[in-house]
Amino acid sequence: MKAIDNGIIEIFEERDRYLKRLNQSTYEENYRHFRDRYGHMLNEALEALKDDEDISKAMDETAVSLSELVWERYSKNGRMKNAVSMDINFVMIYYIFPYLLEQTQCGGPEFAERLRLKWNEIHKCNISYAPYDEIYRGFKKRLFGYF
Repeated sequence: MKAIDNGIIEIFEERDRYLKRLNQSTYEENYRHFRDRYGHMLNEALEALKDDEDISKAMDETAVSLSELVWERYSKNGRMKNAVSMDINFVMIYYIFPYLLEQTQCGGPEFAERLRLKWNEIHKCNISYAPYDEIYRGFKKRLFGYF
């Protein structure tokens, strides 16, 4: 892969930890865990992209590489199970994209957009992204711990 280490596949392997009983409080905790565990990997990739002479081309190549890596890992015979596809897309939406959007000094938002386009093309889906705060606020708060 151009700039992202193949170790990023680990987050998709750990998707149950990040998606199980997802609510406002678990999302905050899970996002912090994700950022601490995988943030350095994404930051290193963004820094490497920044150093490339043709950053646009490098971002596109990296976005394709990441999308293909995940597709190859989880698809069989050119298809991916719906449940697996949904979980993997949620990892992208809830964790990877919000993290990239925070990395404004490293070109994270631009890479997030290129990654979204390539991901949708390769995975034949139509996901989008939002900043962490917007996603966090989107979860309903529990009333007296019940709802």
